[in-house]
Amino acid sequence: LKVIVVGDVPSGGISLVFNVNDGTAQLGVDYKINGGVANTFTKTIPQGNYGAGTPYVLEVPVEIINDLVNEVDDTFNVTINQSNDFHIMSSNDCGASGNGVANYVIKDDDLPTDMDLKVEKKQRIGTSGSFVADSLTMNLGDTIQYQLVISNKGENAVSDTSRANFTDAMPSNFNTLSLLSATKSNGAITCNASFTGNTLTGQFSGPKGATCTLVVQAKANSAGIVTNTATVNVPAANTEIFPSDNSSSVQVAIAKALITLTKSTIGGLGTFGFTLTGTSQTSGSITTLTQGEEYQVDGDTTLTGVQPFVVTGTGSITINESSLPTGGGWSLTGASCRNTAGNSVGSQSGSVYTLTAADISNNPNLNCNFVNTKIPTVKIQKISQGGTGTFGFANTNLSSNSSNVATSLQGSPNIGTGISPVLTVVSNATDVVIRESSIATGYALKSASCIDSNSLITGNIGTFGNFSTDRITIPYTYLITGGADITCTFINSKPSLIIKKISRGGLGKFDFTGNNGIANHSITTTVQDTETVGETQYFTTPNPSTDAAITETNIPTGFRLTNAVCTGLPASSVTTNYTNATVTLNKSSIVSGAEIVCTLTNTLTTLTLIKKWDNAVAGDSVIVNSIGLDTNATTAVSVADQTGANSTTGTPVVLMPNMIGKTATILESFSKGDAADYNSSLLCTGNNIALNGFKLTIHNDDAAIICTLTNSRKKLVLITGRIFNDNGGTTNNILSNAYNAVQDANEIGIAGSRLKLANCAGLELNFVTISNSNGEYSFKVEDSVLTNPFCIVQTNLSEYSSVSGASPTGSYNRSTDTISLPKTTATSYPNNNFGDANLNIVLTEDGQHTIASGDVTEYPHRLNSQAPVQITQFNQLSTQQPNSGNDQVWQALVYKDTNCNGNVDSGETIFNPTVANPYTLQPNVDLCLVQRVHSPTNVMAGAQHVSTLEASYSVILANPTQTITGQSIKRQDVTLIGKAGLSLTKKVRAVASCPSTSADQNQFAVMNQANKVDHLEYEITYKNNSTKLLNNVKIKDSLPIATSFGSMSCNSTPNGNSCNINHVGDALEWNLTGVLNPAVTGTVRFCVNQ
Repeated sequence: LKVIVVGDVPSGGISLVFNVNDGTAQLGVDYKINGGVANTFTKTIPQGNYGAGTPYVLEVPVEIINDLVNEVDDTFNVTINQSNDFHIMSSNDCGASGNGVANYVIKDDDLPTDMDLKVEKKQRIGTSGSFVADSLTMNLGDTIQYQLVISNKGENAVSDTSRANFTDAMPSNFNTLSLLSATKSNGAITCNASFTGNTLTGQFSGPKGATCTLVVQAKANSAGIVTNTATVNVPAANTEIFPSDNSSSVQVAIAKALITLTKSTIGGLGTFGFTLTGTSQTSGSITTLTQGEEYQVDGDTTLTGVQPFVVTGTGSITINESSLPTGGGWSLTGASCRNTAGNSVGSQSGSVYTLTAADISNNPNLNCNFVNTKIPTVKIQKISQGGTGTFGFANTNLSSNSSNVATSLQGSPNIGTGISPVLTVVSNATDVVIRESSIATGYALKSASCIDSNSLITGNIGTFGNFSTDRITIPYTYLITGGADITCTFINSKPSLIIKKISRGGLGKFDFTGNNGIANHSITTTVQDTETVGETQYFTTPNPSTDAAITETNIPTGFRLTNAVCTGLPASSVTTNYTNATVTLNKSSIVSGAEIVCTLTNTLTTLTLIKKWDNAVAGDSVIVNSIGLDTNATTAVSVADQTGANSTTGTPVVLMPNMIGKTATILESFSKGDAADYNSSLLCTGNNIALNGFKLTIHNDDAAIICTLTNSRKKLVLITGRIFNDNGGTTNNILSNAYNAVQDANEIGIAGSRLKLANCAGLELNFVTISNSNGEYSFKVEDSVLTNPFCIVQTNLSEYSSVSGASPTGSYNRSTDTISLPKTTATSYPNNNFGDANLNIVLTEDGQHTIASGDVTEYPHRLNSQAPVQITQFNQLSTQQPNSGNDQVWQALVYKDTNCNGNVDSGETIFNPTVANPYTLQPNVDLCLVQRVHSPTNVMAGAQHVSTLEASYSVILANPTQTITGQSIKRQDVTLIGKAGLSLTKKVRAVASCPSTSADQNQFAVMNQANKVDHLEYEITYKNNSTKLLNNVKIKDSLPIATSFGSMSCNSTPNGNSCNINHVGDALEWNLTGVLNPAVTGTVRFCVNQ
């Protein structure tokens, strides 16, 4: 807002009073002025001379707020109050009228907003109950209530400054309109509405999820079917993204009266149709399901559920029963309409019932019922077997005294059917008689019976009627209940033939040809040795002029006709030619009404060979063949599997008719295994001639011959167990689990141990096995081989000792490492287990140092075991040279090196185990030791001290209880007094081969680690630490225990010296020739195999 002041402003200035007036914009809602929301504010113009060239410009800020949604432009204006201190001039040319009012427009610059509003309308009759969206029916004067729910389903809010509008135009059929409630929920801001005439309008605003619920009430004042629709629209200039739910409609039928129309039937069930006048729906139909029950006709099929008919007209109402169930025989036996008091209203004339306008006005709710009764009916059905024809009937107590029924083929090539029109029963108290008065040529009446298709109503269950010669009588007791729908079927037939086929030994399709009306046809068998019935055939006429011949053609390969039996005619009238597969029936036996059945049997002879194993050795193989036939059978190669009880079935071969009477021999041939180890037996089924050993003779009646040749081996016994490291666990050792004859956790199997069976008296049974990678072993031997008792003898691997053994049925002897078992009837002797352990302890390593007199040197050693042992003594034998009474005594003590650093540290104690106080050495847990040697101060160069070390141990076994003792290998520490100062340092590393190569990058160290598969390379460094020349230097060492020689070398030899090597047994020696100068060093190496 800008005001320009021109002229002289006196002392004290002048005050301008501004008035703010809302248009469509609201102060404080849509905008602020002068920094606030006051409708009146004052601004002061300071004193000064403001000429035309230098006016005073007053600017008042206007802030637009809440402009976040798309809406129409808003307006407001500002006026300045007149005063004697100034005159408001125009901003136009001089002389124009003063401009004291400024109009402002808030232009909306927001883009259209996507919105999703929904309106949902429901209704209920009365003032209680649930609101529903379904169509309803009500009477004049009733109260109806509508519920409108407007909701914001979208992500964007409907601003209170730009609200949504909704409308609901109530139909003119209602009056006394009122808005009962308008409820906001879920953060709704605006929810209000009001009526203008019959139209409800309102506004809605709020965030996502907000709802506005309104309840409207009205009364029905005129009849009709009315639809009421409510709509909601998003604020102007915004977009509705789902307009399909912006309107919602419900329908109500306002009835002048309601007519409930029902149908009940007696004697039957059916579908009935009605037409009406003066109702909203003018037709309807209903099907009765239970006689005597009333079923309501739906008066408004557009609604859910069955509804009454709604009367909307002002005149009379007619109800006409316009259609009856098909088939006839129904009569309307009653019709009535009653009001709520049970009084009869209206009148009936034929099938039409009329209600006057007065009846309707005085009775808003009427119940009308129509009752129909079914008249008994009879139909005559004719079945003509063998063709078609016309048959005549004479009837009594039916609506027609005579009937003709002509048959026609209906899908079957030789069965005709026909049925008469519906005949009604004249009297329910008299029997009905139907007589076949004329028969088509060649036919004979075979049977007649009646059924009632309305039996569930009448109780006439099953077939009935008294058949005699040419007629059937229906007793009146089947008619008195009414509603009977009876069909009486008369069956006439020409002479017939049924062929039944039996196939033995296989299945197949068999073709037949014939004459005298017997058609060519086929029978396919589906189950062996079971009759398959063919289609019934009919002769052209009784007593034909020629005999009837039935011939099998296209007989499946290998089949032959072996039997033929016919019934329904004398046996003497049947002649069978098995060679030609023909059966002839004498013409004189084909009489009227004859029912001939011929059962023909064909046989297919096949031979199937089966090879069966019983307790066989896995891998044994054999082939079984037949010889002596034109076509011989085989099993192909049969291999016994691990079960020893498998079988192999060969492919069946067909034995043609020319092989009848021939003899086959069944033979087997082993390709692996020994036939002498088995008993062979042959069993055949399907053969009629008994076997002669392994010879089979083929008989004419043989069908599917199956011969099984079984090889049974003598009884085998399975002996199993395990060899395991009974050391308490190579890792995570548990001492109490060691040597207990139980394979506990972390105790692994031992592979490669040799076991044999013996008779426990030193005689071996020639059965040997080796334990597998899991330490498991097994023997599978014939029962007759085992003695009583028998023994399992184990031979340990070289590094293992026997420590335990166990058997659930036998006993263990550790001294002989044998399990002895009594022989029983068992076929399995499991869990005969041997516990071994590596009880060798390893003491490393030899040491040799050169020191000056009075010095101290230390030698590192380690004790290691593969099984828990008790170290009961650590033996130390010391000698010194020279050794005279004048020589001071050398001192050598062994300490427990707790941190395994090869030195005696503070707090480390002397290692001195005893039998009473042993030290437990666990598997793969090194015990580090250090021998500290103190040399006397008065010894001379060349003196030496030799200390021999040896560890003693014991092992206490549990099964049986026994103690084993042993010693480690001996180690020597040699300490030399060298006046010249020669020093030796020895280190070791793991290498891939002996000698090592440039690929071996492991570093040498005093203490190192290696795997069992590694080779060990030792390096000895020698150095002249004195100022003297050393002559004839020799370096000596020996191979470590449990190793073998690999290689040795002079690795680095000083200039002026030469180095020679010498290896004899475990002894190693390096000889230096020439003089070893002071401070000069060199190295030698040797490599061993573990």
